Amino acid sequence: MLTVSEFTAMIADPEFTKARAVLKAFNIDFARSSCSRAVIKRVLNDVDKTEIVGFIKKSNASGTDIEYLMAEAGRKTIEKDKLEAFFRHFENKSKKNRLYMLIGETGVGKTYMMKNRFPNSAILTCHSAIDPFTLMYDMVKDQNGNLGPVPTPFHHSLLNGGDVLLDEVNGLPYDTLMFLQGITDEKEYIVVGKDAVRIHHNFKIMATMNPPSETDERKPLGDALIGRAIGFVVELTDEIISQRLNVSMTWIDNVRRIYNHVSNSSMIDVRPLDYRDFAKFSDPDLDFSESLKFKFAVNDIQNIRAFGRVKETEEFKRLLRSVQEVR
Repeated sequence: MLTVSEFTAMIADPEFTKARAVLKAFNIDFARSSCSRAVIKRVLNDVDKTEIVGFIKKSNASGTDIEYLMAEAGRKTIEKDKLEAFFRHFENKSKKNRLYMLIGETGVGKTYMMKNRFPNSAILTCHSAIDPFTLMYDMVKDQNGNLGPVPTPFHHSLLNGGDVLLDEVNGLPYDTLMFLQGITDEKEYIVVGKDAVRIHHNFKIMATMNPPSETDERKPLGDALIGRAIGFVVELTDEIISQRLNVSMTWIDNVRRIYNHVSNSSMIDVRPLDYRDFAKFSDPDLDFSESLKFKFAVNDIQNIRAFGRVKETEEFKRLLRSVQEVR
């Protein structure tokens, strides 16, 4: 972002004056955050000015450096192209791979991406009660009230071809993961009960997973199953947080500032911020200070008193106002 003196010098530039006149037609003007020589050139030279005008408006509204916004947009386009290539590989029936995985932390939108791209595919939310039999059969009563097994959509896709979506695949129990391991290699048949079932050549699985961490109890997948998977990592960015929670980038920065300030105030076992933290912090019906206190206190009892001391400091109060005044 330009300093005040740099912006003042830029105002004297004839090119700035010409570009400013162009922007008047769009009812906007330059600010320190939205002005640079590269931006001025685009305002003057772009035939279609929709994109650059959009960047200027966004920069003016959020106070975010326009160069950062443009770089992030470029990175996002590249990531979108990579994700599209991943999905196209999954859709390519000539590929023999049967298991594809979207991984990333909570809040990145893995499940939404998967459902949105494949709205007609069967989806299963995974949990520890789904054993191999439950994966393949539902127990349903017939017209006479007799309970019997009925093939599931997973079973149907396995035999007849089709895509299956597994949400949070590492929530499945060990036996079921071993079952998946047996059907995601290049074998043509698998034994189900007493029957040898031919695996359809168009059968494929798209799964999501939150990778385990030192502070998370999610279990990892075995190397054999991971080795069979084609994967794509979806990273949580400030832009995703901003869009999903309807908060500004400035607000996100302010939250991080106060969080780092408290973290450096004799706190024990400090955990990094995640999407769920930002979601709670942004809830207007919750007190931000109390939510912040909980984030630290839940990890060590000594943090309760430490937080009580730090919240009385003028620096904490200043940082708290910056969070409360900007959203």
